[in-house]
Amino acid sequence: MENYLTQLWNRYVSASGESKMGELTTQDNNMQAIRAIYAAILELRTFMHNYVFQSRSEQLKYHKIYAPRFIAEYIYFIQVQKLNISSIVSNNVRRKRLEKERRDINRFFEKNLRLSEYLAGGHDYLDDKLFLNDGLQLEIPFLDESTFILEAQFITGTGFTIARLKAYERLLNYIEKLLAPNKINETDSKHSVQSPLNWTDSGISLTEMAYALKYSGAINQGNVDVKTIADVLAQVFNTQQVNIYRNKQDLYSRKNQSMFIDKLRKDLIRGLEQSDSI
Repeated sequence: MENYLTQLWNRYVSASGESKMGELTTQDNNMQAIRAIYAAILELRTFMHNYVFQSRSEQLKYHKIYAPRFIAEYIYFIQVQKLNISSIVSNNVRRKRLEKERRDINRFFEKNLRLSEYLAGGHDYLDDKLFLNDGLQLEIPFLDESTFILEAQFITGTGFTIARLKAYERLLNYIEKLLAPNKINETDSKHSVQSPLNWTDSGISLTEMAYALKYSGAINQGNVDVKTIADVLAQVFNTQQVNIYRNKQDLYSRKNQSMFIDKLRKDLIRGLEQSDSI
């Protein structure tokens, strides 16, 4: 089966022209990709209806890796197409639409954070319940109701959620690139001067700072997207934008999730004590 899935994927890539695309695709290129991935999914669906898994490991690999890979492509290009269609409206309306999409995606990431952590950690202790047809998926506390309405032979509900996570992470990067020109224009219109401050710590530390500011309510009483806070910090401190979603997974995996904040506290106290002694 693995050889068939690899060949099917390669045929899709060739038919879609995706290997030649940039991240900001034209509407014609995007429709070509949609047609190609739709045809590949139809073929895969027919194949799976007649296929009998040869082993437990083959079944797990299909539902955990291969099926989400195909579905993620379809979700991504459909969403891009919707965003491209919205380009006919005014720049202000389109920007609000893009910002709403970004907030919705970040909420989806937050909602499925535990599943993301499970996958990012390379765990497999729940695989039977998450991906096997006879698994008791209702016992998994971080799955929602949409998990149980899909065709188990073609793609499980968990696999569909994984596909959405993959697609939305890519879509978020696409949205950021669409919003980038607006950010440049806003900066030019305000005649702002580049900040003389440079961030010299890690991206994960900046992420920790952004979440601390968000949860503390120190900015807009907490009524602000953490991605916005992180982007502003990156702009002020002349550093690259961080991947908030991925970095939060790293924060959860650390023994001390507030390592940078704890260091700031210690540095503040030490600095104040030293200044008092002068």
